[in-house]
Amino acid sequence: MFRFLVTGATGRLGGAIITHLLEKGVEAKEIAVLVRDEQKGEKLKNLGVTIKTGDYNDEASLRNAFEGIEKLMFVSSPDFDNTLRISQHANVVKAARDAKVSHIFYTGIAYAEDMNVVGLQNVHLATEYMIKTTGISYTFLRNGFYLENITGDLVNKAVSSGRLITAAGNGRFNFVLIDDLALAAASAIVGEGHENKVYNLVNSSTTSFDEYADILSKLSQKQVTHVSLEPGDAVKNLISMGDPEAVAGFNVYGLYLPIAEGQFSKVSKDLENLIGRNCTSIEEVLNKVVS
Repeated sequence: MFRFLVTGATGRLGGAIITHLLEKGVEAKEIAVLVRDEQKGEKLKNLGVTIKTGDYNDEASLRNAFEGIEKLMFVSSPDFDNTLRISQHANVVKAARDAKVSHIFYTGIAYAEDMNVVGLQNVHLATEYMIKTTGISYTFLRNGFYLENITGDLVNKAVSSGRLITAAGNGRFNFVLIDDLALAAASAIVGEGHENKVYNLVNSSTTSFDEYADILSKLSQKQVTHVSLEPGDAVKNLISMGDPEAVAGFNVYGLYLPIAEGQFSKVSKDLENLIGRNCTSIEEVLNKVVS
């Protein structure tokens, strides 16, 4: 029997969770990882973990992969079709139930009951309810939005143009680093006392894009000004700066507008309590990007 199985193993979050489990002293022979394509999991073999193949769209493949697994780290589907995601998640939950998995750790979205972000909250709430119906003990790791979503190419464009374009107004956000979330997940998996608990894994403080622009100005030694536009104008502006239409649309309607509406303004100590330190600050992240 494997103690743990991590899904989404070739993704950023799943891969980081595996790394932190190993760093915490879990033996590689105790870890199985789920991949859709075994070839894509070749690098993971070097870690000594066991590769299992399975597809969220194929319940039978998941049931086979989950046989003999004690604890399942269920990383949510990245699919953009929310209806399909719920179907995929149902396959995972049913397979875990039928394989007699003893505990499910699930990555949802922070403060899901209060969110309205392109339907994501419905997917995660539905999945949480499904897990509860199985009677399997659970830990809901409700992740905040990734800080990486707003500290990559956005930084280079803002520094080069001197303008940080959003539609977020004066709204504040609680975004966190993927590696911090992965460390929290690994800590919960190997720790005790997390049965049937719900954790909102967001920052313990918030930032505005005005403050973000000020930090960029200081780090880059170039003046960067935050400019908040009307949603339609923001989409057009982002497209003109090289963003694909779908990306620009998601950033405006899936990130900036919810920020403006205060949907990402809640804070929590849950993440810091799990990782045993402060969350990585946005200034630390931006400093690495600018450098």
